[in-house]
Amino acid sequence: MGLFPAGGGFTIDGTHSDTWQMYLLDWTVAVIPSLRLNLVSVPGRVGKKSAGTEIDSRIVHLALSCVNPDRAALMANLRAFAAAVDPRSGPHNLCLTDDDPNYFIWVVPNSEVPTSPKLIKADMDVVFEACDPHWYYVTPRSYSWAASNATPLVVSNSNGNTSTPLHFHLVGPPVGVAASITIGYGGSTVTYTGGLTGADYMDIDTGNYTITKNGINDIAHWGGDDFPLLPPGVAVPITWYDTSNLGATVTVTYNERSI
Repeated sequence: MGLFPAGGGFTIDGTHSDTWQMYLLDWTVAVIPSLRLNLVSVPGRVGKKSAGTEIDSRIVHLALSCVNPDRAALMANLRAFAAAVDPRSGPHNLCLTDDDPNYFIWVVPNSEVPTSPKLIKADMDVVFEACDPHWYYVTPRSYSWAASNATPLVVSNSNGNTSTPLHFHLVGPPVGVAASITIGYGGSTVTYTGGLTGADYMDIDTGNYTITKNGINDIAHWGGDDFPLLPPGVAVPITWYDTSNLGATVTVTYNERSI
């Protein structure tokens, strides 16, 4: 059994299961995801060498029942649920809603929703695969930071048990150009070799490895160092440096997560 009690509801991309008259009867998920063993064959050597073990995807099983005395309405609910979890539209945000704090996980369905229910209900086992096996804390942390060379920001990553990606939204200084920006935390840095004025904004997403300036891809000005994750901890410092010493207004947002 997983992190949440059985018998409650769930949401898919923010839509509650009540919308489809869908009831969560039970659910199971491995506390520890499956492991992937990496092996390397070396010519001239017997057997294989281990290249380490990594955490692989996590499987989530939901036992569901869809009930409606009107069979046409029942079929409509099943079709609507099937459309909501359509794997062709990419990963979906699954949240089991009876736990506090709530966590969600990004999943892709790998089983079918039945289309031939009997009488007034359809019972089904729906299997989801989470290629990203982390459970993410639903309520994000967000910090506003008047960043400067002399003013670090201290944040907390204590609700989860592992490192997590960050999103930085930067607005340039009101006067001048903040140039050659370095943001550091957890022993690593992400750098930007361009400049920001008060008319510019920039977004850095360390989970998706993206940098945009004024909404346009600007990875060409990434310094080539890292897109670091925020390590777990109660008081984690984030530092700022730009060669002009002008700073910027920065919003830092992230969802803590557990493995």
